[in-house]
Amino acid sequence: MKSNKKLKEIYVMVNKDNLSKIFTTTNNRVYLKNSKAMPIIVNFPLKLDEKIARICAMIMDGSLTKDLCSLSFSQKKDRYLVKEMGMIVKSFFNIHGNYYIDKKTDTPRIEFSRKTFVHFAYTHLDLHKSDENARIPKWIFKSPRSVIIEYLRYAFAMEGSINHYLKGSEVRFHSVSLPYLQDLKKILIEKFKIESKIQKYYIKDYGNKYYLMFNKVKDIVKFTEIGFALETHQKRLIELVNYLTKTKKRSRARTNEKQIILFLKKNGKSYRNQIARELLIDVCTVRDVLKRLLKHRKIDFLYQDKFQRKFYSVISDQETKDLIRN
Repeated sequence: MKSNKKLKEIYVMVNKDNLSKIFTTTNNRVYLKNSKAMPIIVNFPLKLDEKIARICAMIMDGSLTKDLCSLSFSQKKDRYLVKEMGMIVKSFFNIHGNYYIDKKTDTPRIEFSRKTFVHFAYTHLDLHKSDENARIPKWIFKSPRSVIIEYLRYAFAMEGSINHYLKGSEVRFHSVSLPYLQDLKKILIEKFKIESKIQKYYIKDYGNKYYLMFNKVKDIVKFTEIGFALETHQKRLIELVNYLTKTKKRSRARTNEKQIILFLKKNGKSYRNQIARELLIDVCTVRDVLKRLLKHRKIDFLYQDKFQRKFYSVISDQETKDLIRN
């Protein structure tokens, strides 16, 4: 693999000359050496773009068999994703998957039994086998931001979760693979400045599981640039961010009120621009807070001087104490 620097955005490319030695090619047909497996058709150079990133993320709810004979994917939360996997693979590698419904779980599933494709996915898309730890493909880290976002959107759709805003603010990503979560933690902080933690827990008769989580308002707001490729989760994310943003604004408004009350108490009286300058608060914000404090009789308007400056003071010491205490 190598990056094509002629493109405005530097996508990772797979060129025919850089194919693994386990493959041979005739025109755009890729064969698996020393095997009777049917070929795949690849239009070289193959650009590892946003759609390729999607199928690499979907494998979190799928697997490559350890003998690399088949690749499968299932998804019950959004059945369309199974069809999407099939359409993307068909468009890039010219092979059809086998669709069916798992009758025990009523879960749609697609399976690709083309050894050439599965070996290609393992070798050049850097997907993991069922007997290996999950990993974020190395080429994802080297890709344009749009590719990284698309990968994470679909990965979080597979293994992510988000609380309803009334149950607390938290986004999680679940996995049995600690190395995968370490990769995820790295890419979130390096590419999006999202700080996260990895937690461990134990399930009887199963073993250790892990989840990555973040619950700070600033990190959840930053995560909206990524989001979920799952409508239910994305809707919940938007509701949570709206709730957190309103809560933060209310909290900031109370803080501004307290600062202005204390400033007026200390100085006896003051006017809008002086308050804004001394407290480093936006002039328009100070204006709105003063109006609110006047309405609720926390402060009193004293007079307007020859420069049209309106002066205010605190009405009573007791109300100041009550405001600070609350």
